[in-house]
Amino acid sequence: LSEKIQLVNACTGDRVLAENLQDEQNKYLDVNIQRLHTIKDQVIKFEKSLEFKNLPQLIKHINDYWDIKKELSPDITNLMIDGLIDKYRGPQCGVKLCGAGHSGYLLLLGDIKGNTSVKIDTLGAQIIY
Repeated sequence: LSEKIQLVNACTGDRVLAENLQDEQNKYLDVNIQRLHTIKDQVIKFEKSLEFKNLPQLIKHINDYWDIKKELSPDITNLMIDGLIDKYRGPQCGVKLCGAGHSGYLLLLGDIKGNTSVKIDTLGAQIIY
């Protein structure tokens, strides 16, 4: 699976402090508890898929995780992050945002829309190895 993993540097231009994000998530704690349990279940499914090297299921779990994660708070994402993720995400490529605050990176797992060369300079990111 290692040849199917790429990291893309992703500077969003916005600065969100993790502490402020946690406070925002706590405002919705009553509904977020169920979302957090669902995320925990996704991690367990991901781990099993990883053990069996089931790439299609790994991709599905990564993408499902993101759908749940961004429901925790409106400040989890922004238009630039959504644009980066939507550009590559699909049945052949799972995308996970890693890091917090001003910058981070995208973990891409699978085939990037059937193309192994990533060109996202126009969105302010670059491939890192």
